[in-house]
Amino acid sequence: MDERAELLRLRELLLFQERLDEFLESAGSRRLSLEAALGEVLPLIARQLGAEQVWLETYDEALRMRSFAVGADGQPCATEIPLPERARSLVSGRRLAAGGDLVACTLDVAGEAFGVVAARVPEPGKRERQLLRAAAELLDNYLAAIRDARVKQRLLRAIHRDLSHPVLHEGVSAAVGRIMDTVRFDLLLVIYHFEDDLHDTLHYLVFRGPELEFDSRTTVAEALDSVLRRQGLREVPGAEELLRGAETEHRRVCGEDLPNLATGGGSEELLELLGYRECLETVLIAGLDARHPVGKLVVGSRRPLSTYERDVFELFSDALQKRVVDFNKAGKLLRRTFSAPVVLRLLEDPERESRLAPRAENDVSILYADLAGFTRLSERILRDPARVACFVEAWARGAIEALWREGGCFDKLVGDCVIGLFGPPFYDRSPTERALACVRAAVAISEFTNAMVESSQEAADLRAANEVLGVAVGLNHCPASVGRFGLDQDFTAFAPGMNNAARLQSLAARDEILVMEPMKRLLEAAEPRLRFGALREAKVKNVAEPLRFYALERDSVPME
Repeated sequence: MDERAELLRLRELLLFQERLDEFLESAGSRRLSLEAALGEVLPLIARQLGAEQVWLETYDEALRMRSFAVGADGQPCATEIPLPERARSLVSGRRLAAGGDLVACTLDVAGEAFGVVAARVPEPGKRERQLLRAAAELLDNYLAAIRDARVKQRLLRAIHRDLSHPVLHEGVSAAVGRIMDTVRFDLLLVIYHFEDDLHDTLHYLVFRGPELEFDSRTTVAEALDSVLRRQGLREVPGAEELLRGAETEHRRVCGEDLPNLATGGGSEELLELLGYRECLETVLIAGLDARHPVGKLVVGSRRPLSTYERDVFELFSDALQKRVVDFNKAGKLLRRTFSAPVVLRLLEDPERESRLAPRAENDVSILYADLAGFTRLSERILRDPARVACFVEAWARGAIEALWREGGCFDKLVGDCVIGLFGPPFYDRSPTERALACVRAAVAISEFTNAMVESSQEAADLRAANEVLGVAVGLNHCPASVGRFGLDQDFTAFAPGMNNAARLQSLAARDEILVMEPMKRLLEAAEPRLRFGALREAKVKNVAEPLRFYALERDSVPME
C-alpha cells in the first residue's frame, strides 16, 4: 500500500476515534444508561466499519452480563445464535482477532476481562481490525467509569453492613478490612467521640496496613493517651496535638529515626516526615456545637492516592459520619438512664438490645427518694415556677449522680421524687450487693440534699427563711420485670414491689430511710454493722396486708 493510502487510513482512524470519543463523552455528561449510550455508539461503529451487524457483550450498571446488537441500518436487532460463540472463541486468549466474516476484540477494564465487541464484515482486513480495536479502547475507558461506580456502590453497601454491627469498633475494623481488598494504604487513624452533657470520651483505632495496631479499648497508644490526658478531650479532635501524639507513637513502634515532632505543624507535614506523601484528612461530623467535631478520619500513604482510592475513602468517611451520629444518639438515649461507664459498656456489648428488652422477672433493689415537705416550701418561699423547676433540676441531677456512682440506674423523676433501680442492665452483682449499693445511694442522696440546702445558690431562699429540707426514702428488694416499655421505650420496672416502695416512701419522714422487711433481712445477713429501728407496720390503700418495714439508722451504713 502506498504512503498516501496509509495516511488516508490513519486520518480515517483519528477522525473515527475523535467522533466516537465525542459520543461517549456526551453520553457521560447526559448520564445516559449503558443501553442508551450503546444505542448511539454501536450504529456509529457499524457505519464506520460497513458492518452487517455489530455485537457487544459486557457488564451493565448492575454488573450483570448483557448483550447489545445493531444491524447495518443502526437499529437494534436480534443476535444470530452462532455470533456470540464465534466471537468469544475467536478472541480466546487474545486481544484482537479476525476470521471469516468476523472481527472481534476483547474489552479490558483495569486488566480485567470485561466483555467482547465484534463486527460482521465481509473479508475483514487491517482497516477493520484497527477501527474495532480503537473502538474497544475507547469503550474500555467508558466502561471503566461504569464499573468503578458500581464497585464503589457495592462497596458502600458492604461498608454500611459492616458498620451496622452493634459494636462500633468491630464494625469499623470489618469495614477497614473490606476496604483493604480494594485499595491500599499505610496508615489509617479513626477517632470518634462519645458526647453528652457531663462527659466526653474519645476512642481511636490505628491501622498500619491491614493490621489493627492500636484499639483504645484494649491496646493503648501510650503517647497518644498521654496527649489526651495533657490537653483535655474537648480540644483534641480539632487539635494537631492528636496527630502529633499518634505519629510519635508510630515512630517509637516502627523505630524510625525522624526529626523531633514536638514542634508545631499540620498533620500533613507530620505525615510527610514519616514518609507519607499523601494525607487525606476528613472531619467526620460536628456535634450540636459545630466547633467541636466528634471525630476524624486520617489516611496516610507513601505513594500518591488515586482518584478512585480517594473516592473510596470519601465513601467510607460518609458512612462513618452516619454511624458516629447513630452511635452518639444511642449513647445519649442511654445516658438518660445509665452512668457514662455503663453506657460505654452497653455500646460495646453485641447483646445490648437484648439486655434492654423487657425480660422475665429478676431481683432488683428499688429506691424512691422524695424531697420531704417541698410542696409547702415551694408555695411559701420559692413561689415562682421557674425557681421551683431550677431547684428540682439541680437536686435531681445530684441525686441521679449519687445513684450512678453506686452502680444504679435512673428510672424516672416524678415531681420531686427520684426513682432508682439496682441490678440492671447487666445483673452482674449478687442480690446482696445490689441491696447494699441501694442503701449507700440512699445515704448519699440524703447527705447531698443536706449539703445542697446548706450551700447551694438554688437553696439561698430556703436558708434566708431558716427552712430545712431533707429527703424521705423508701427501699425495697423484689422480683420485677425490667426493660424498655411503651411508645417512648422508657427503661423502667413493673412489679407490685415497685408500688410498695412508693407507698413506703410516702410513710417516711424527712431524712428517714425506710426498708421493707425482706430487704432488711437480706442486708442484715450481708452487713452486720447495719442498725435498724423496731419493726413497724402500716395499712396502705389497695394492699391487702399491712406493709412491714424498718427505719435504717443512716450513720450505721458503711460508705466504702
